[in-house]
Amino acid sequence: MPISSQSTTQHLIRVVLEKPSEGTWRRSGRTFLGVAFPQPEFWPSDAIGVPISCTFYDFPSCGRLFGGDEIRAVGGEPIATTKDLVFHWDRAPPGRLSFDVLRQETHRLLVGPAALLQIEITWMDRATSPSPLVASTRGTEELLRKLQQPAFLEAGDLVLRIGATPVGTSEEAAAALRQATAAGETVEISLRRGWPEPIHGEKPPHWIWQCFGSPTTVAVPKAKRRKELKKRGEQSGGAMLADLAPRLVEDTQDEPQVPV
Repeated sequence: MPISSQSTTQHLIRVVLEKPSEGTWRRSGRTFLGVAFPQPEFWPSDAIGVPISCTFYDFPSCGRLFGGDEIRAVGGEPIATTKDLVFHWDRAPPGRLSFDVLRQETHRLLVGPAALLQIEITWMDRATSPSPLVASTRGTEELLRKLQQPAFLEAGDLVLRIGATPVGTSEEAAAALRQATAAGETVEISLRRGWPEPIHGEKPPHWIWQCFGSPTTVAVPKAKRRKELKKRGEQSGGAMLADLAPRLVEDTQDEPQVPV
């Protein structure tokens, strides 16, 4: 097995968001999550949950969810459409709320015990992001050659799994690495490299955002719970086109690229 390889494996990871009692962006008593959804033509055909295209700074999702994530459950409740996502987020009280997300692995490393012991990893400041994001390492080319370690973590990597353990926070990642180091083991590390950073939003009149250069209405009406959630086995290529986004105004066309 190669020491370093590219991969398309996906990992189901639990992350925790803090829902504030009051938010920077509020309307009609609602707190927005701060995510946008792909246009219909970019919705993955095999999606079971809800994929997101980007997140936004200063929202609860910032530093915890990432563009490309597919949200499978909110607070332990499976979701299949954006309406489900809005419903469970809206009804949750302020405080900690778990999200189960599917993340795409782009690289996989085999890291030997000597590299684990000698190469120090600095994680992103938890005030910025509690996710297992690598801020920096001491893995210089000279040191890697000395340790016979062809590749190592790089600044900006989002760690997904260490050995058999999926990790959703830097604390979980650090604990898993300490355990592998203490055991003197070679460990397999799955990561996502090149994830999209959150987007800066503006607040012009009428609650319009500039998103990807085109304005998108941010005021999403409160979703109503569907009478019956389809079983996952009944999903045909993910959500139906009509379910891709909550309606902005009654009896109008759906707008899929909506920060929620």
